[in-house]
Amino acid sequence: MRETARRVLETQGAPSSMEELDLLIRTMRGHIELLVPEISTLVAAAPPGDGPAICARIGAAEAVRRLRRTRGFDPDGVKRHATKLALSVLSLCDHSETLTRTAAAPPMAAAHS
Repeated sequence: MRETARRVLETQGAPSSMEELDLLIRTMRGHIELLVPEISTLVAAAPPGDGPAICARIGAAEAVRRLRRTRGFDPDGVKRHATKLALSVLSLCDHSETLTRTAAAPPMAAAHS
């Protein structure tokens, strides 16, 4: 997932074919569609007021908003859309790792026993 997003971000200065960008956009949309439910489950399991969970919820909501936007019609619009999706993929991967690590960590009270 990260590799696909990085590939999009690396093409910012270089011209890419519309076919390649469309494929990358479809791939990143699929990644987001997989990551959002996973993050929602992790957020639901987090304690109320958990900072990383709140950030993850906001990031997931932004990714969903980006999914609903049209990709644009000119090459620049398509690239901008691809870039935003790529940033969401990277952000969701980070949130997933953070929440997974937090969920696997022993509670503080048990760690001191």
